[in-house]
Amino acid sequence: MAAPPTIHTAESLRERCIEEGDCLIWQGYRCGRTPMVYDIDKMVAVRRIFTRLLRGATNDGGYYAPTCGNASCVEPGHTVWRSQAQHSAHMGTAASASASAQQVRRAKISKAMRR
Repeated sequence: MAAPPTIHTAESLRERCIEEGDCLIWQGYRCGRTPMVYDIDKMVAVRRIFTRLLRGATNDGGYYAPTCGNASCVEPGHTVWRSQAQHSAHMGTAASASASAQQVRRAKISKAMRR
């Protein structure tokens, strides 16, 4: 017999986080850099579930991204919805680049300058 589906509440999600300043840092599974959880019958982004639980509805498609710069933060107050185009444009900005990505770029530039 299959286990009953998991249906999350705001409290059950908060239990899987630690507070760090104003942020709620997800301690569970991530797909890439996105906090994810199995909800009802599929994997769903934690920010999307929080938005559905606290605001009542979610936008179809697109992404719920953190505004604080911490990819592990799922604090509802730090979440903004972006369309696919907005998300893609944001991912190409320096503001979204991680320190390690910036270090890789600098290393490539330095190597090219030595030639």
